[in-house]
Amino acid sequence: MKKIHLLRHAKTEQNSKSGRDFDRELRAKGIQQAKILGERLGDQIKGVPVICSSAKRTKQTLELIKNHTSIEKTNYLDSLYLASSEEIEKIIIRQQNTDDEILIIGHNFGISDFAGAAINTDIYLRTCEYLLIEIDINDWVHYLPKKGTAISKYRPE
Repeated sequence: MKKIHLLRHAKTEQNSKSGRDFDRELRAKGIQQAKILGERLGDQIKGVPVICSSAKRTKQTLELIKNHTSIEKTNYLDSLYLASSEEIEKIIIRQQNTDDEILIIGHNFGISDFAGAAINTDIYLRTCEYLLIEIDINDWVHYLPKKGTAISKYRPE
């Protein structure tokens, strides 16, 4: 059995100082959301390896969550920035089989599309929304869409 923890980054500013979407930072509400999420999920994601988009807002979200849990293994991927559902699927399939759980922190619309494909339903993850999916496979290479089950979902207001 494998578990995929999905998280869309927390609420962000509309623009960045550089003018680049990649550099947008969390706004005050997003900082609060990420802190609450970290408190709520601290034990649940303890020790779970993280694959995080290298965009500023996803990194900030992760840093705030890390204050409430022990996350030791983090891989920042440029390819996860605005990745499609298909790209997220490829990232998952490439994971080493030693980890039974992974936490993916990304962006819409790809992360919502991936979640929907994984559990075979339409779903839209709002900012700082978390979804835990369980899949009955023994190795990440055997991941297939439509085979997952949503176990829990949470979003701090």
